[in-house]
Amino acid sequence: MKLPKPCVFCCKLCWHGFAICKICRSELLKRKPLRKLRFGSHELAALMLWNTKNENIVRHLIYQLKGGARGNLGEELGRLLADHWVQFYLRQQIPKNLVVVPAPPRRNGPFNDHAYFLAKGVSDRLQLPMCQLLERSCELGNQRSLPKKERKKRKLVALTSISPTGVLFVDDVVTSGSTAIAGFEALKRPRYFKVLALAYRPLLLLGGSSVIKPHAPS
Repeated sequence: MKLPKPCVFCCKLCWHGFAICKICRSELLKRKPLRKLRFGSHELAALMLWNTKNENIVRHLIYQLKGGARGNLGEELGRLLADHWVQFYLRQQIPKNLVVVPAPPRRNGPFNDHAYFLAKGVSDRLQLPMCQLLERSCELGNQRSLPKKERKKRKLVALTSISPTGVLFVDDVVTSGSTAIAGFEALKRPRYFKVLALAYRPLLLLGGSSVIKPHAPS
């Protein structure tokens, strides 16, 4: 039996290996997950909107995930994200040969970045293989401080010549969508490509113009 650990929000003891208690998990899901966002030809599903209202909670989660110190929290959030995504796509045909691909780490070294643990949680919940198929072609540093034009220049490269036909691309935070688009190109434009993220942070909040828009009703 696992020893209880304090909830990352309220510090109450969590049993059964959870990192977020039932009350805080319920409050987290009340923040209206985003389901119908589109950038270019790609769709994005995010667990939270990073705006002024949710600023503190998102920053706290990202800080807790930093450096892979709370991998169990990342996996737990990944499972919540997977549940949210399945609910939205329940009425649509989901390909069988899907692969969960995490955004590559921002720094060289072990694969312990935020996106890795989120993707692992998504993979576990959906019973899909997770493959680390991408790496960064150069050190990005703090991508949020880069101008939009500079972000577009940043490239991802595939670690294999095999191109999957269906991809769930998982990242921690999406702003312009440039990392996801770079992954799409590096993987040779798979026919099915969806983006899952812990949070969506509109560029408008960072002084830019938003390129991600609500999905048109079908």
